[in-house]
Amino acid sequence: MKKGTPLNRKKDEYSGNDTVESNHVNSRQLGTTAMMLFVSILCAFPMMATDMYLPAVPLIKEQLNTTVALVNWTLSPFFAIISFSGLIFGPLSDRFGRKPIILVTISMYALSSLACAFSPNIWVLIISRVFQAIGCGSGMAIPAAIVKDYFPAEKKEKAFALIGALTGFVPMIAPIFGAMLLKYTEWRGIFFFMFLLSFSTLVFAFFFKETNHDRSDESIPASLSKLWVVLQNLDFARLIILFALAPIGMMGFVGISSFIFQETFGLSEMQYSIYFSVNAGISVFAALAYIRVSQIIRPLTIITLSFVLSIVSGVLTILFGEFHPALFLGAIAIASAAFALQRAPAMSLLLEQQDKNTGSATSLMNFVFGIFGSLGLVFISLDWSNRIFVLGLLNLVLGIISTLFWYYTRNKCKIPKSMAPPK
Repeated sequence: MKKGTPLNRKKDEYSGNDTVESNHVNSRQLGTTAMMLFVSILCAFPMMATDMYLPAVPLIKEQLNTTVALVNWTLSPFFAIISFSGLIFGPLSDRFGRKPIILVTISMYALSSLACAFSPNIWVLIISRVFQAIGCGSGMAIPAAIVKDYFPAEKKEKAFALIGALTGFVPMIAPIFGAMLLKYTEWRGIFFFMFLLSFSTLVFAFFFKETNHDRSDESIPASLSKLWVVLQNLDFARLIILFALAPIGMMGFVGISSFIFQETFGLSEMQYSIYFSVNAGISVFAALAYIRVSQIIRPLTIITLSFVLSIVSGVLTILFGEFHPALFLGAIAIASAAFALQRAPAMSLLLEQQDKNTGSATSLMNFVFGIFGSLGLVFISLDWSNRIFVLGLLNLVLGIISTLFWYYTRNKCKIPKSMAPPK
């Protein structure tokens, strides 16, 4: 293992505290605001690749003369493949650095977006989405590692909350923008726009300076073996399973929302986009609110509250979700807010369990979250007669299981000082 480079400390504009900086780092590294924006863009790629074309899903089904199940195959495997590719890119970023992996994967994302735009049938679209998902892999695995590289320990939780809020604007804006594009072009234009946006991000990435200054000289197989080393940490393993339950319900909603709003409730593409964006906006508000709320309520209590809110969301969806799209949205938005409140302390708590192998840890986190989320997509895409009821029941059951598992798990893991209850 190569030794890390000598470290200096400088005053950070974001936190007002000292941050670690390598003597070998180019002084023109992105500033804190630019770094937050860059990391948020990387996190946003998977959501952008899905949310922007959600209004066009029924249209794709019609124009490519296919079925709901096959169209959902452009969604459900997408997050599983992102998770598998991220599982590899995280350890590779520990070995080769964050920047080379980012440049390669964004390039792949750009090219596959073009392939999606020119797909002649559903099968070519599905295959193109596979490569687009691989290109999204770094966006799932590397941002959290960059946050841990760049920010001091006591500021990581706040950084995750701000990035979550910034990222939350993507599902808020993307569907509306996608619906607007559909007024002037067909669904292929949405994927062409993804190409242009990813190409612009690629230019931005060239100005990003490497943050991993403790790279190893181990072989690639040895680097990948760190995944198993991380997974052997039982505190980490228990927490990652616990926090992976929430994405099941969230991705279930994402996967079926366009059909529920447009076919069950009869809304137009633009109306659906507005409803979807309102839900995303509530998530953004919850993520921003966490920064203030966590100063009053302990983060561990907020995590407990998020599981209770999931139960409440499930009950309200079952009881009232079928009567009106606004009632359905209101019930689901509670679960979305719960997930947004949970994300920052969950990420911080998970990373606290690992002192090193950060890239491998973040890869495993996003791999498990993605796989569980994909299960939600597959589950909700089955031929249910009442998907609203099933979605409500899913959130209800997941909330109950999460609450019970949390009470068992939280006393067995390492709690950072910033999150620990007062003695």
